[in-house]
Amino acid sequence: YLKTNKCDYIIATSEPFILFRYAKKLSNEFKIPWIADYRDSWSTNYNILHNKKLVVKLITKYCIQYFEKKLIKNTLFVITTAAEYKEKLSKIHPKKEVHIIYNGFNKEYINSLNNNLQNNELFEIAYAGTIYPYQRLEVFLEGFRRFINVQNNPKIKILFYGIDFIPEQKQRILSYKQEINQYIQTTKRLSQKRVLQKLNTANLLLLLANESRSYIIAKVFDYLALNKKILLVVNDNGSLEKIINETNAGIICENSDDVYNHLTDLYSEFLKNKKYFW
Repeated sequence: YLKTNKCDYIIATSEPFILFRYAKKLSNEFKIPWIADYRDSWSTNYNILHNKKLVVKLITKYCIQYFEKKLIKNTLFVITTAAEYKEKLSKIHPKKEVHIIYNGFNKEYINSLNNNLQNNELFEIAYAGTIYPYQRLEVFLEGFRRFINVQNNPKIKILFYGIDFIPEQKQRILSYKQEINQYIQTTKRLSQKRVLQKLNTANLLLLLANESRSYIIAKVFDYLALNKKILLVVNDNGSLEKIINETNAGIICENSDDVYNHLTDLYSEFLKNKKYFW
């Protein structure tokens, strides 16, 4: 394509980060400047650094980061998804400009949904995708447990879409407290379009974070596009807090007390109206 078509720039979006290597090669061969677009961190990825094995941390820090610096050396500039990533990338590549462009959502999928579709008989709390070890799932579950113990057989359910794909994640949910399991449902992995259809029927969308590890979660943009109330547990003191506050998209919980109190209020409103309008 580049042999017969004029291009001003080459943009490589990762991961996979091998695309950066190909972009660099094409840039050198055709004398076209290239731009590195990080949709996730590479050598500073917290999902890797959270690994407790010292050898994994050392390989990541010294070996992978060496190759990362080498590849990025001749980029025009760098793009990433959040201020937290920008800060980390600026330290690794101090001579490079780093710009922020948020993730987005599939407009075609969103436009195909019925915006007024919500469950009127059962208060649904929905979560989509992976749950990482450092996300404060237990804070939410404890608040939910307290809520269940106070309510009289509440008409409520938590749906974790796609969790069955990773058994240890499902086990983490179901092993917390046996008394809440009757209100929890997990599913196999679903297509993005199907997940959005499911989320669209929910009354509340759950977003899990960590107060000491601020990072952007791509699903927040799907949540925003669905125009549903979001429950963030816990406050990440960073990009997620900023996005939710600026868009007035939901509620931020600092602890299980907040979870309990907000669930109580939301469920009470649901019972009054038989639906929760955003």
